[in-house]
This record gives sequence, C-alpha cells and structure tokens, in this order.
Amino acid sequence: MDGGEIHQIRLSEQPFDSVFHPTSHVIAAGLITGKIEVFEYSETAVRPLHAFTAHTDSCRGVCFSSDGLMLLSASADKSILSTDANSGQAIARLENAHSDGINALRMISPSVIATGDDSGGIKVWDVRQQICCAHYEGHHEDFIADFEYSETKNLLLAVSGDGTMSAMDLRNTSQILGRSENQEDELLSVVFMKGESKVVCGSQGGILNIFSTGTWDDISDRFPGHPQSVDTLVKIDDETLFSGSSDGMIRVVSVLPNKLLGVVGEHMDCPIERLALSPDYRLLSSVSHDNTIKLWDVGYITHEEEASPAPPQGATSVPSPAFEQAEEAMEDSDEEPKGKKEKKKKKDKGNIAPKNNFFQDLL
Repeated sequence: MDGGEIHQIRLSEQPFDSVFHPTSHVIAAGLITGKIEVFEYSETAVRPLHAFTAHTDSCRGVCFSSDGLMLLSASADKSILSTDANSGQAIARLENAHSDGINALRMISPSVIATGDDSGGIKVWDVRQQICCAHYEGHHEDFIADFEYSETKNLLLAVSGDGTMSAMDLRNTSQILGRSENQEDELLSVVFMKGESKVVCGSQGGILNIFSTGTWDDISDRFPGHPQSVDTLVKIDDETLFSGSSDGMIRVVSVLPNKLLGVVGEHMDCPIERLALSPDYRLLSSVSHDNTIKLWDVGYITHEEEASPAPPQGATSVPSPAFEQAEEAMEDSDEEPKGKKEKKKKKDKGNIAPKNNFFQDLL
C-alpha cells in the first residue's frame, strides 16, 4: 500500500502551526520562540528558504494569503505581522491587535482573516480595507482554540477552552448567532462535515462532540474513540477526517457512522499540535513537540478513486504499512473525559476596543 512519511523537517524549536503555500512547494511553521521558518520541498530533499524572528513571544498561527504573496502570523505578543512570502521581509505589523495574546488565526476569504485570543475575544479583519470589521467580546471565558468557516453560510465557528462553541453570522459584527452549552471539557478543534450539516469538535478528553448545524445549544452525537486529547482536525471529505492527538498519533476517522479507520503515522509520544493538507490534498503535514514537521503521502486516502495515485510534485511515494487498522471502532459511552489540562488565564472583562487600522504601522 502506498503512503508513509515523505520528509521529516527539523525545526530549531517547538512549532505551534504550519501552513502550505497555495501554489508552490513551500511550507511555513510558527515556533514557540516567535520565529517563523520557511522551507521548500522537492521529491528528494528539503531546503530552508527563510528563518526570521517575527514576534517577541510564541507564534501561534500562520497562514498564506490566497495568492501566496503574503504570509500572515499571529502571536502571544498580541500582534499580527504581514511578511512578504518571497523575500521573508516584514511588510507591516499591527501591535496590540487584541487585549490578550492571540491563540488562533484563520484565513476565511482572500481578504479577510479571523483571530481569537487567550481571553476568548474574537476579531475579524478586512486586510484590503485595513480595518477590524467585526469584534465579538464577552461570549467566551477562556482561550479560542480553533476556527471553522462556511463560505456558503457566511458562518464562522469558534471553539474555546471554556468548553463551548460559538457561531457567528459575519453580517452581524458584534453579536453571535448562538453558543453551545458547556461540554465540561476544553474544545480544541472544529470542522464542518456532512455537507456542512454537522460540526465535529475535538476535545481535551478525546471525545469528538458532534453538533447539528443551526442547533447550537447541545450535541446531537458523540464519539469517544481517542485515548487522549484531539488537538487538531482536518476534513478529507464529507464522511472522513484526519485527527491529531496528544498521544502523537495521526488517525483517519469516519463520521456518522463513527469509526476509527486507521493510522497515517505518528510522532512517537509527542503531541500533535497541528495538521494541514496541501492544496492538491496529496500531502499532510503534522507539527509536534518533537520539533519537527513531518510530511505524509496521503494520496492513497484522499484520491483513492485513482488506481495508482501519483505522489504530489515535491514528494515521493514511499511504500509503508502505516495505514493499518490500528483500533477497533468504539461505540459511544457516557464515561467522563479524563486528564484535563490546566486552563489558561481567565478573561479580562475590559471595554471593547475601537476599530483599528490593520497594517497601519508600516515597517
């Protein structure tokens, strides 16, 4: 069976996030030191392109603009940085974009990004008009862990360490559409599934909480199939997803019916911080506490209709038994999740900040 690890990229420090370039064989990672490291990969090798200190505290989110010209990053130092993706040179910085450290960053359209902070605040930025165009404050009491966005519904979802998920219609710039009941566990990751009729949230206790879109108050199903926290989720198609867990395993999961289908690979016992799919869906990247990015050939999963899926340009197909039946499907249970980690600092209930000019301070 095709598949397996293509490249292992050694980083200088622990990464928090990674992202593929939309058109080139390039991947970028944000590190705990505030540094960003950018690499180009080919069929046989990886070479460093840029490495620069972007922030004074940990870089928790990175994303490329849709045209690939700009690399955006967000940090615990409360700032958002725009960098030229080709040269690695800083373009502009917005200091104090949030009142607390930024923990989540999401590109939701070619000119719009969303950011969430350690206190539960959420902002939506229009890069083209250079303004904060929406600000949701006071709806969460703990860090924003992840975002999901539906272009067809103009709907932004956020999950939080306070155990709740919120839904925002971006046409309303201050009030949320709905918020779930407290799930009594940190919610760490979120994806739409089933034609966006379902929402799957990964939790600290290893349970996948499943909501019906539009019914935000409580879950419609749950799947306790992971032994430890589900820190990151990536959708493959409407039926299946990749999950990254703090036990170091990358799994393939079926949603409704709920089954653990197999394992792509692992970072030994080091937690998986983030997964990302390449634009052609043939490569999966994983970043972990072992200070590496691993690139996996997943074309045999994402393009299984092809008889002999070719690896993406920039990667070689390596025969591997990695995708084996690793765990039997587990049926739902009412066991309480265990092993919750210490919460981040609680929310500062200050006044809502006025709109800011994005990138107003040119470097």
